[in-house]
Amino acid sequence: MKKLTALALTLAMSLSLLAGCTTNETTPTPTPATAESSLGEAVSYIRAMYKDKAGKVLRDFDVTSVVKIGEFSYDIEWTTDATEENVKIGDPADNKVAIDINENPGEEDLVFTLTATLKAGDKSESTSFEFYVPGTPAKSGGPAFVEAPEVGGTYKYALTQAELGKVLYFDGTMNGSYLATTEDPTKAVDVTIEEAEGGVYLSFEGSEGKQYIDIHVNDEGKVRVRLTAEPGVVFTWNEECKVFTANVDGADRYLGTYNTYNTISPSEIKYIAGDNASKVGISQFPCGFGTVAYVFNAAEGQPAAGTYKFALEQAELGKTLFFDGTMNGSYLATTENAGAAADVTIEEVEGGFRFSFVGAEGKQYIDIHVNDEGKTRVRLTAEPTATFVWNEECGVFTANVGDADNYLGTYNTYNTISPSAIKYIAGDNLSKIGVSQFPCFFGTAAPAM
Repeated sequence: MKKLTALALTLAMSLSLLAGCTTNETTPTPTPATAESSLGEAVSYIRAMYKDKAGKVLRDFDVTSVVKIGEFSYDIEWTTDATEENVKIGDPADNKVAIDINENPGEEDLVFTLTATLKAGDKSESTSFEFYVPGTPAKSGGPAFVEAPEVGGTYKYALTQAELGKVLYFDGTMNGSYLATTEDPTKAVDVTIEEAEGGVYLSFEGSEGKQYIDIHVNDEGKVRVRLTAEPGVVFTWNEECKVFTANVDGADRYLGTYNTYNTISPSEIKYIAGDNASKVGISQFPCGFGTVAYVFNAAEGQPAAGTYKFALEQAELGKTLFFDGTMNGSYLATTENAGAAADVTIEEVEGGFRFSFVGAEGKQYIDIHVNDEGKTRVRLTAEPTATFVWNEECGVFTANVGDADNYLGTYNTYNTISPSAIKYIAGDNLSKIGVSQFPCFFGTAAPAM
């Protein structure tokens, strides 16, 4: 009887325990997601979106104005620590905000922070990204690229190869299947943007005469660049990427380089457009059009026999003018482009010196003579008559022609070179040199620093 009673009690207790276990095994009710609780996730999403895009930038770019996490959307307020003249934040449009940067900050880097702030109710969270636009130190030199090259304009065709730390100029030749480049702007060709039906051609004068830069599909089915005597593809301006493109083999293509290459080849525009715009100047280096200013370094004292640039500083015009190897009427023609200047050689002859160069008509001499009208003039000739000697007082070469010692230069606001009597810059007139009288000197040219 006691055994039965004990068994009954044990069974009752077991059932009671089982009943208790069933009651305690309830599943917790999850807390519903809210805009406030998902705010941190939204900020993390923005952080992941832009953390790898921060750093160096060279052009205007867009950032998103809204982010969605699950069922919640968050408007993003973008702010910056930069002044409005350096960084301007646009109004939201089409779920984007335009960031307009100062692309030419000067010698110092433009460093700025963009901060994204998201709000939900009374709660807000932010995340920041640091960017910089590299400055152009005075020591670097290089071309002044134009943002919108003019049709009919002539420029240097060049790129900044950041991976190599060099400015590379198209030199008018090929390097295998690619356009060749040079670091010396005086050896770069001048590329002209010619108007064409539906766009433009890119042409230049090279060793083989007038040629065009062309993109084509070669015999192996590969898209390549080439030089041709006949116009090829028509280029059109891509406003977003600031480059000319040609549609070849079903894709718009621009010319430039990438990685550590120092040649110019075609690439599809997709590599620098849209989300890839931030790669321009960092890993993708499209060609641009620009001009180069030069500093003329006149030789000190009497220059030795050798080859130089023949140039003058025209203070009235604020320009350095180089003899270009041609005539402009009765005067020597000049150019502001040292790359287009003639290389003039000082040759020692009996009684003094003569000045020669190799031009379109072969070897010629710069000569001063009396013309048929009895006027003292300059000319280019294969058979010179004047002999130049050094004038120590004025620091110029002179030739005695027409009963006067004459030097070559210009005055007033003229941009051509002609002979003048030495009296205009000698004696009491020495102070006029570089002020109202601009004699030519021999020297070297280098890109302005």
